[in-house]
Amino acid sequence: MINRSELAQQFDEHLEGVPANVNSTFNLFAGQLGQSVSLTDGNYSQWTGARSDVNFYLSTHSWLHWNLSWSGLSFPHSDGCWENHIFVYLWNGNKFQKAKTICSGNSIRPLELPGSNLVRLHMQYNQILSLTPQQQLDSVPHYNLTLVPVCGGNFTEPSATINSEEVAGRPSLSGATTCHWLVRVRQGKTIEFTVAYYFIGVCSTQLGESLKIFNGDSESSPLLAPPLCHNSNMTSFKLPQTAGNVAFLVFKAATDKDVGALLFLLFSTNSI
Repeated sequence: MINRSELAQQFDEHLEGVPANVNSTFNLFAGQLGQSVSLTDGNYSQWTGARSDVNFYLSTHSWLHWNLSWSGLSFPHSDGCWENHIFVYLWNGNKFQKAKTICSGNSIRPLELPGSNLVRLHMQYNQILSLTPQQQLDSVPHYNLTLVPVCGGNFTEPSATINSEEVAGRPSLSGATTCHWLVRVRQGKTIEFTVAYYFIGVCSTQLGESLKIFNGDSESSPLLAPPLCHNSNMTSFKLPQTAGNVAFLVFKAATDKDVGALLFLLFSTNSI
């Protein structure tokens, strides 16, 4: 669970913390791959009024990020998108940065929010001044937001682990799973991966099950080592150090395995 005082003091992009006019803050956590979080006006309408500023902070594991979809979004008796919207912020390691503004309607497809496991949604609503008292009572924002943790994310720490049990909320990844992780450390550092163990299906070009680690920031970069597949016989080993301060990982598990895929690796930094 996110600690609100920590968010107010450290995470918010406002230097003074959560702005004084924000009247409600909700902290939510999803710990498993695919575990959706739904935010609806039916659940939160009691905190709205003629003027509402509501923050939702959502967190998941560092090896996951979020997909966001919405439907039925509207701000009755309000004056356009300027003061009636939901701002989507992503934590970049130092502060929240605005990534998206949504004002109305439905999402055509889920919006991927890559690169961060911590999201802030700031809903702001201002009614127009010429409403009757009854209209003011009847006019509340309508929204149905769904956020789903999906596999993949960004690492900026000097060391961390990627563990399939943590990724999936269970010992193995099963089903059609593809995960992308970007590891970026400080300039002047390189990255060294230690593979504790893995079991990733069979080495088949057709299935494409593997863990690929690229010596750069994308799949167009050269491979750091041959793709890892089948199993490591539970034997730990190190991979060559990266040439620079960034690496890109692609992990794929196929759909027809009863056991799923197991993966546990660590990375640490070294000076160039």
